[in-house]
Amino acid sequence: MTMVHTVRRAPWRIKACLALIAAVLIVVIASTWWLPYGPNTTDLSSNNLPPALLGGGWDHPLGTDPLGRDLLSRTIFGLKVSVGVASIGILVGCAVGVVAGLLSGYLGGFVDKVVMAAVDFQFAVPYTLMILMGLVLLGTDIKVLIVMLGLAHWESYARVIRSLSLSLRVNQYVEAAEAAGASRWYVVSRHIFPNVLPTVVVMLTLYFPAILTLESSLSFLGIGIQPPTASLGKMVGEGRNYLITSWWISLTPALVILVMALVAQTVGDWLKSITDLPETV
Repeated sequence: MTMVHTVRRAPWRIKACLALIAAVLIVVIASTWWLPYGPNTTDLSSNNLPPALLGGGWDHPLGTDPLGRDLLSRTIFGLKVSVGVASIGILVGCAVGVVAGLLSGYLGGFVDKVVMAAVDFQFAVPYTLMILMGLVLLGTDIKVLIVMLGLAHWESYARVIRSLSLSLRVNQYVEAAEAAGASRWYVVSRHIFPNVLPTVVVMLTLYFPAILTLESSLSFLGIGIQPPTASLGKMVGEGRNYLITSWWISLTPALVILVMALVAQTVGDWLKSITDLPETV
C-alpha cells in the first residue's frame, strides 16, 4: 500500500493535521520573501494594541507588543525560527543516535559496551542541566543551541536502533551478504538501515514536540534564541509581564506551540500504529 493510499484511508483528524502541517510549511517558506511588517519593526505609538476581534484594527490582526511590533509578523517569523531550530536539532540528534545504534547493534563487542555506557550516562543525567552548562560554557549562539538541542534524545534513538540491529543482523540475507564477502558498510547501509528507517521516521515525529517545547522553554528563560530575533518561546517570555493588561502577547505564540506539538504528536502516534512498532518507541 502506497503512502498516498494510506493517507486517504486515514481518519479525518489525521488528514486535518497533515493539512495543517502543509499550510504551516507554506506560510513559513513564504515568510522568507513577505511579511505584513518587519518582525523587529517598532512603533511606540501603536504599542499593546489588542487583536482585531477584541477592538483593535485590522492593520494588526493579532495586535502588537509593548514596542509596537506586529504580533502576526513576529508569530510567523518566530514559528519559522522555532520550527527550523527544532527540525535541524532533531535531525542532528537522530543522526548521532542512529549511527551509534547501528554500530552498537551490528558490531557488538567493545563498541557496543562504549555506546551503551554513553547511553546509560545520558539517561542518568538530567539533560536540561547539561544544556544549561553547555550554553554557559559555549555561549548562546544559535549554532550552539542547535547542537545542544540535537543531542537531546539521541540515547533513545541509539537504544531502539541497537535492538533492531541485533535482530536484523542474524537474518539469512545479512548472513548471505557477509558470506559473499560484502563489507560491513555495505551490509549496514543496504540491508540493516533500510529496515530501521520506518522506525526512525516515526521517532522523529514523536520526539519533535519535545524538542520544540525544549527550545521554547529555553527561549522563555532567556537562554535560547536571543533578542531581537523572535521565537515562539521568546515571545511568550516577553509577554509574561503583561498577562493582566495585554494577555494576547503571550497567548498567541503559546497557542501556536501547543497546536504544533499536538499535531506532531497525533501524526506520530498514527504512524506508529500503522507501522506496528513496539511500545519502546
